[in-house]
Amino acid sequence: MSDLDLEIVALTEINKVLSPIQNEQTLERIIRWASEKFTPTLISSKIIESEVPVVHANNMNTADSSINFQKNEIPGIALVTDKGAFKLTLRDTKAKSNNDAAIRLVLVSIYAHNLLTGSSEVSTKEIINPILKHWRVYDGNTRKAIAGHQGIIRASGGMLSLDYHATEEAKSYVKEISDPSVKGTWKASAVKNKKQNNGVVNERN
Repeated sequence: MSDLDLEIVALTEINKVLSPIQNEQTLERIIRWASEKFTPTLISSKIIESEVPVVHANNMNTADSSINFQKNEIPGIALVTDKGAFKLTLRDTKAKSNNDAAIRLVLVSIYAHNLLTGSSEVSTKEIINPILKHWRVYDGNTRKAIAGHQGIIRASGGMLSLDYHATEEAKSYVKEISDPSVKGTWKASAVKNKKQNNGVVNERN
């Protein structure tokens, strides 16, 4: 078969498979997966070296030109160390509550990790939970709020990614956090609440 014939077959099959899908999030996940799988192959031979910071191939549509993105760092937001470790460097989430802070931290972490490493998925256990614990927003209420966020996509192995709408939300948070004129009212508590129950002390943040 010629390339044209293969193209027609591919488009026909794609249309046949995707057309019955009514759920927007499901459709977005499929298209995103296909884009991430095949885009690097398509553009790898077309990348031209320049002084413009390099954006990972599978994130060409993720970066916002208004965000100060560099190869290994989003200043004031996150960076990847020389050893490849992802670090969240923001000092103020600009949040209004514990739940707001938790959602912002998760979305910004996944978005920044995507830009800086090229991986669209983030480990809950290795990256997200330690960040939430560091900011003292790892409790039942915040976990429920995160679980209820429709834009956070959950995959096997405790991996998290963002759909299109959550990605746009994360971008807006990055802009707010980077804007010195925006003030948040929430601050991470420096004191752990303790509840004594029959001689057992339970701690929560």
